[in-house]
Amino acid sequence: MIPYVPLFLVSVLAFFLFKKTGKSDDRVGDASPLSPSSTDSAATYPSSSSQITKNIPWGLDSTQFDGVGLLGYWWNELGDGEPRKFAYILATCKHESNFKPIEEYASGEAYEGREDLGNTQTGDGVKYKGRGYVQITGRANYTKYSSLTGKDLINNPSLALDPDTAAF
Repeated sequence: MIPYVPLFLVSVLAFFLFKKTGKSDDRVGDASPLSPSSTDSAATYPSSSSQITKNIPWGLDSTQFDGVGLLGYWWNELGDGEPRKFAYILATCKHESNFKPIEEYASGEAYEGREDLGNTQTGDGVKYKGRGYVQITGRANYTKYSSLTGKDLINNPSLALDPDTAAF
């Protein structure tokens, strides 16, 4: 049984992880998803694990920290600013993958022939089983995600395990 994580707690996590600091000296590193460039006009966000873990009473391992950082980066780039939606995204990622891009443990055979997932060819269920932070599943979703990310997830579904791709 997967432990229940109240949406309120995830919202609190999102607040502490991505609250604007307003200090330009909080930026670290180059212009990567984990550390926005100093030329960004938006307010700054914590960009090191020590900055984040000092703000919350529990810690994340480095893979989880990087995952949440990438989710926050893409939310800032593509999201609509609605905090409840971001809290929902974080809750989904916590529930499905514990903030780590993983491959579904099951074989994927249960998805064979699932037309609602676009699995119309023999082997699609196993090939397009859940992967990433939100466990994208099915040929149709891999096709959609391929067009969004510009990566060929159809011929190489394991690319969905790349943290930056998984967080997009």
